[in-house]
Amino acid sequence: MRSTEERIAAVFSRARELERQKRRHQTRWLTGAAGLCALLIVVVCGMMMPGLADGMSMAKGMEVYAGPTASIFQSGGALGYIIIGVLAFALGVSVTVLCIHLRRREEDNR
Repeated sequence: MRSTEERIAAVFSRARELERQKRRHQTRWLTGAAGLCALLIVVVCGMMMPGLADGMSMAKGMEVYAGPTASIFQSGGALGYIIIGVLAFALGVSVTVLCIHLRRREEDNR
C-alpha cells in the first residue's frame, strides 16, 4: 500500500500531466487558427487588390519621371501583386515566429 505522501505526490503528478496535455492541445489549436487566419487574410486581400490597385494608380495628367528604376512597374498594373507578395511574406513570418514561440513554450513546460 502507498503512504499518504506517495498518494499526494501521485495526485500532483497526474494533475501536472493533465495540465501539460491541456496546454499542448491549446497550442495546437492556436497554431492552426493562426495559420488559417493568415491564409484567410491573404485570400481576402488578393480578392480586394484589383480594386485597390486601380484606385492607387497614378492620376491622368500627372507625369512623373521615375528614371530607369522600377520602370516595369511604372504603369501601376503590378502594384497589386507587389502588395500581396509583401503581405503574404509578412504573414508568413508572423505565423513562423508564433509557431517557434509556441514550440519553445511547450518545450519549457516539459
